[in-house]
Amino acid sequence: MVNGSSPAASAPVLALRSLKFSWRNAFADCIDIDSFDMQPAERVFLHGPSGCGKSTLLALLGGVLVPRGGEIRLLDRGWNSLSPWARDAYRVAHIGYIFQQFNLLPYLSAMENVELPCRLSRRREQNSRRNFASSRRQAEHLLNEMELERTLWKRTAAELSVGQQQRVAAARALIGLPELVLADEPTSALDEERRAAFLRLLLQMCVEAGSALVFVSHDKRLAAHFDRQVSLPTINRAPAAEQIL
Repeated sequence: MVNGSSPAASAPVLALRSLKFSWRNAFADCIDIDSFDMQPAERVFLHGPSGCGKSTLLALLGGVLVPRGGEIRLLDRGWNSLSPWARDAYRVAHIGYIFQQFNLLPYLSAMENVELPCRLSRRREQNSRRNFASSRRQAEHLLNEMELERTLWKRTAAELSVGQQQRVAAARALIGLPELVLADEPTSALDEERRAAFLRLLLQMCVEAGSALVFVSHDKRLAAHFDRQVSLPTINRAPAAEQIL
């Protein structure tokens, strides 16, 4: 069971209460969290051994999965109260997601991938316009800050290296100033030097965007860069979750 609370007194960007989740045909819950709050712009490092449910928890935080019991509230709105369509719309409006395999659209250019959340969410588009004049201007700014060469901006995602795709995925997550960024083992394919450089850039850009960050990794050496670290122990993991956790 995981318990965590932030010392800040402001309204949390994320609040979990009595959260339980189990996979179909499982005999016990693989996620069991009494209470957890996360404050605006807070940076949380979530760690645990492989298979303990870190990616499953991120999917629950992002409304991709729905809990069996309890509640997750993002910006004081519960995921359980929304239809599947409304969850998708709410997610893209308020969350930037960096997947472990990046999940870029291979036929779109690096620039088009970064701008995609603003094409799907009026709120993200308005935030870009208000702060950077347009989503294109913010995308250019993010790709510059992520140190991706301009010559690569028009290349399709399929033509980019793993490290280049990683930077595009981070820029896509941050465009439109989402309140929350979820990062699922985004540095697992990088060597130590590139891992440190990417983490520095990601944290810097989250500060600039004012985004809270949940960063999942099994590498505890990275924890010192975060405001808080939370351990998610292995709890009766269901066999059906093998390929997802």
